[in-house]
Amino acid sequence: MKQYRVEITDRALKDMEEIYTYIADQLQAPENAIRQYNRIADAKRTLDFARVLSKLLTGIGPVTEVRKIP
Repeated sequence: MKQYRVEITDRALKDMEEIYTYIADQLQAPENAIRQYNRIADAKRTLDFARVLSKLLTGIGPVTEVRKIP
């Protein structure tokens, strides 16, 4: 199976951290926060191998290709 290079942008990483913090602190559910963080990270790993599962986005900026997980 072909593997692709998928990068998480700084903004996406910041979003993931904010999601974690909100769930852990505001909702007082740190176990749920880490599970949600891991689900997002697992989805990224899926893109490393299953590029066809994602939607190609256009007009994003000066990057070669940006894809969105459905």
